[in-house]
Amino acid sequence: VFQKETECYTSGYFEQDFLVYRINQNLEFDLPQNKEANSSLYPLPKYTDANLPITYLSSNTNVAIIENYNLKIVGGGNCVISGIQNGNEKYYPFTIVKNLTTNKSHQYIDLKLNSEYYLENSPIKIYAKSSSDLPVEIKPLEDNGLIEVNQNNTIVLKNIGTVKIKVSQDGNNNYFPAQNRYGTIYIKNKKDCLNLNNFLIPCDCGNNCRNCCGID
Repeated sequence: VFQKETECYTSGYFEQDFLVYRINQNLEFDLPQNKEANSSLYPLPKYTDANLPITYLSSNTNVAIIENYNLKIVGGGNCVISGIQNGNEKYYPFTIVKNLTTNKSHQYIDLKLNSEYYLENSPIKIYAKSSSDLPVEIKPLEDNGLIEVNQNNTIVLKNIGTVKIKVSQDGNNNYFPAQNRYGTIYIKNKKDCLNLNNFLIPCDCGNNCRNCCGID
């Protein structure tokens, strides 16, 4: 501070150092806990109380990810969600850390079987799919030699008869095991003969001719 000389006073000056502090910024929010992985999005705050934008990070993207300021739970487990604001000439940097715990998701198996399968159409592929898209396992409940299940769940029909099967999915870090599904595969021979009106009708006699059903 400088004061010029006047008629009554000589000139003078005064010096003082000032220490200017930046301002703290803050943010508070809660995370959903013990939720299952699904398509739901949980919105996160975009700004601190200083109106400065936040950047979010997930410590485990197998558990949760951040999409456009939305938290999405993708698996079961634990992770840390961090919100970071680097500050500026007026505000100090700011970081907030929140722990997140999520649950495994439930899954189910969809099984669809035909009423019967023909030995001549072997191998066959049945519809058995988990809602999680994890691979399912198909096994006969008893080894009677009628079917053989390959690694890709293609089923080779080896003889006529009835086979009960079990379809299972054991789960993983993100999904609980699915409830087992059971079904029955009916295997027949595909033999046809002509009736008097020349329509095809099923024939179980073992012959594939007109005379097998008493037709001249």
